[in-house]
Amino acid sequence: MVEAVLFMLGLGFACSTLLSAASKIFYVYEDPRIAEVEGFLAGANCGGCGFAGCSAAAGAVVAGKAGPGVCIIGGMESAINVARVMGMDPGTAEPKKSLNECSGGYRAEDRFIYDGITTCRAMTSYYGGTRLCRVGCLGFGDCVASCMFDAIHMGPDGYPVVDYAKCVGCGACEKACPKTIITVRTMSERLLHFNAEDDALSPCSQTCPGEINIPQYISQVRSRDYSGAVNTIRERNPLLLTCGRVCPHPCDSY
Repeated sequence: MVEAVLFMLGLGFACSTLLSAASKIFYVYEDPRIAEVEGFLAGANCGGCGFAGCSAAAGAVVAGKAGPGVCIIGGMESAINVARVMGMDPGTAEPKKSLNECSGGYRAEDRFIYDGITTCRAMTSYYGGTRLCRVGCLGFGDCVASCMFDAIHMGPDGYPVVDYAKCVGCGACEKACPKTIITVRTMSERLLHFNAEDDALSPCSQTCPGEINIPQYISQVRSRDYSGAVNTIRERNPLLLTCGRVCPHPCDSY
């Protein structure tokens, strides 16, 4: 009986020693800031930030791989709290929005009849798609299907329209578009971007010194959306009336 008790005591001591050694060998340190940062995130685990979940996003922030505005759902309040934990400047947390460069839609004619898989990516693999416009929207709505926030839909004119109130700037539509006509940018990035030869712009917008979306504001005027047309111009040119009087209007040649 005594031998059995001593055996059990010895076995218990050996197990506790092994467990103590294993806990030190396999110990993984976790920065306590990760849990604190995660507490300020939305907790939706939606993946819209580009990480597997809120815990992974918090780990990326602490590791310096993501900024304080990583949580696109949490908004500025979340960014400010995360920045406070990390000792960062929350002013860099500018929200991103989806921007569609194409406003042509059904205006572009088809080069051939396509009777295949009804996705933009499949159509693009076949001679770049049916449309004569090499950079235009194909209209099958891969971007619409990719959005988890119902922030984008196909408009009546055959090109995607973004609901900026719902858009969280996750970038899913940008990745889904094979024609790269949808970009996700902050307002500062949009305002500081100037004409580039490879931009998906109409010739009139390409030659405009202010890179104003001329087809869009013409379309808005045609549909009697005058305030929208003014805002389209104002986005690129705050002095629209003054500049309009002196502009050499190179767009007219197109």
